[in-house]
Amino acid sequence: MIFLASMVARIIDNITLRHLADPEFWEGNAPWYELWLRHNDYHARVKDVLATRVRPEWRILDVGGGSGVLSLYLQRIGCRVVLLEPARAMQALFRQNAASAAVGNFSIEERRWENLPLGSLSGFDLILACNSLHATNVGFAAALEKVFAAGASHVFVVAEAPYSAVLKSAKPPDCMLVHSEIRDIPSSWAYHRPEEALDHAAFRKGCRLEDRERDHILISLVFEDEHFWLKNTARVRLEWWTRTA
Repeated sequence: MIFLASMVARIIDNITLRHLADPEFWEGNAPWYELWLRHNDYHARVKDVLATRVRPEWRILDVGGGSGVLSLYLQRIGCRVVLLEPARAMQALFRQNAASAAVGNFSIEERRWENLPLGSLSGFDLILACNSLHATNVGFAAALEKVFAAGASHVFVVAEAPYSAVLKSAKPPDCMLVHSEIRDIPSSWAYHRPEEALDHAAFRKGCRLEDRERDHILISLVFEDEHFWLKNTARVRLEWWTRTA
């Protein structure tokens, strides 16, 4: 059953990929994203790496930082963070989360990564991109190339398949790879009712589900802890580079 649920999740994720570069997609997806975030500890290992390597007072750019799960963590340990997030609904969630956490003095960059001139990206100690570079109009490889061209002292990128293969092959000039690992991380969706799972799948697909798609989703749901779960595990690559020149 878990294998089938993972298969369905991958099918839906593949359908969703063509929408990810559109900020309007994230306007509607923001509530679903927060639901996923509340029911997963997906970023725990990412935070562990940040806690080990980041220093207070660093100036950090969080590319595609969404509702601020990493930006707020970094802000609390004393960093100066710029959240790059073009979707208004995700910005609103970030502000709500920042207020709830009593975190102030934050900065939001509303432009898309591909629209930022390189000249505006100087002076960062760290550029962080966690599962965001593929959600650009230029594609993962070009977006990653721009990250390195920005000249930050450190670069930390997290990516799932198929983009992890591109990340693994990256050999930026004047940079040393100081941390690299692959983790299998739980990344399941939790719903209060089966109808929520169907509504979410239809949203991600962008149109009405076919009967066979509805059936696959319904038989894949696992009832556990008073929720209906679409179980999935993500294989994630985490890589940190430090500039040597």
